[in-house]
Amino acid sequence: MALSVSSSLNQKTWDATVRVTGGHPDQLWGIGAVQQAAEGEDLTVDRVLVRDSEERMVGYAQLQIRPHHGRILAEGQQVHVNRPATVPAFMDALARYAADRYRAERITLTVDVPGAVHLREALDQRSWTPLDPVGEAEAGPLRLRVPLGETEKALSARLSAETLDRCRAGLRVSDVTVREITADSGGVRAVGLKTGQINHLLKDLGQDSLLLVATQERPGEQPEALGYLWFVHTVGLAMLYRIGFTRKARELGIDDALLLTGVVELQKRGVQRMDGGDAKDKHVPTVVRELADRERAVLGTWRKDLVEATGAKPSAGTGGGRKRRVRGRRKDDPGVEPQAHQGADAAAEPQRVDQVRRQVSQDLGIEMTGVTPAQREIEPARDAAATPGESRGDAAPRASSEHQREPRKKNGDTGTASPQERPPRAGRPISSVKRLYAEGMRAFRDAAGR
Repeated sequence: MALSVSSSLNQKTWDATVRVTGGHPDQLWGIGAVQQAAEGEDLTVDRVLVRDSEERMVGYAQLQIRPHHGRILAEGQQVHVNRPATVPAFMDALARYAADRYRAERITLTVDVPGAVHLREALDQRSWTPLDPVGEAEAGPLRLRVPLGETEKALSARLSAETLDRCRAGLRVSDVTVREITADSGGVRAVGLKTGQINHLLKDLGQDSLLLVATQERPGEQPEALGYLWFVHTVGLAMLYRIGFTRKARELGIDDALLLTGVVELQKRGVQRMDGGDAKDKHVPTVVRELADRERAVLGTWRKDLVEATGAKPSAGTGGGRKRRVRGRRKDDPGVEPQAHQGADAAAEPQRVDQVRRQVSQDLGIEMTGVTPAQREIEPARDAAATPGESRGDAAPRASSEHQREPRKKNGDTGTASPQERPPRAGRPISSVKRLYAEGMRAFRDAAGR
């Protein structure tokens, strides 16, 4: 199958395509924009459409291209294919495009299609390597599906008594306030917290975003951020984009209460279901795991090295166009010699520093954050030297001089709002979230008689 690959430069058209075709929220334009704002000029985002010889769209992918130790790596999360049968040709077309246009030496793709043994065999024959361990006869790794089309009472009825009691306990904490933060609400600034990148990130994600923040507010004291959770969604599907809670929040049950509150709000927005993540991931929140109705097999994540064992560059393939230079690599750079970890038997790679989580946590003043979605490729292992008691799941965010961007300022201000734009100081949550919280509490009480 002859396929062509071309870049899309129109955000409205791109997002409309994702919504109409039932694409994964990871493919929304704002996801790439947020990541680019967090990583800076080291990251190139290329949103590409793949078409067949009759100009019919086969699929699309939001590619992230970044340098790493002198090499260029390409990555696509939850890329979309219209028909599963075209997956092998589609993935090869993206690989040729990345090699030809960016001189990428490796590409990693997660494809948003159901798992199938024959697809895995076809990819294996095309030199793709699976990164998710599965049995020989298994269709693929398992992900949790969380349906949201039920009533609030039905949602809470799926929870165990222990989890429901924990959610109730979190809702009863008298000095904890929950706010929905939007680009125009000023909610974070209203309680004296830093905004930094958050407003810019919210503008990038727009209407497809739900950010809830829990703060502890005591008379005469500065508000203390306890945690946040951030959903990104289309009408058909939502994903838990980023999440972070302090240990205090976990002890009080705020994490479970806030998560269930967010799920109820997604339901009210008409979202049909949520991607609950890897079924084998021990860090999947208990609320999500209990709300899931089944585990579904997916194709998973696959990697392909685009450099021969001799170190020679691959020949140009479908994709055409002039080569783009990715910062961090000289045009005359001959590349690095193949390393042992580049082969098909490569071990699992360390995680890349999550710049988005780091910036949001810093802006909210959250010192200890929760687990966020895994990142496949790597950056220098700065976080590996965490002090005792820290981990990837609960690690104190550290400043990054390499990728940190200063917040954009308006009218020459110093990060504070002008009198015209400064919102009134608020002592209570946004009305919509106050309503939501009350409705969620009623749903919990309805389920209490089980």
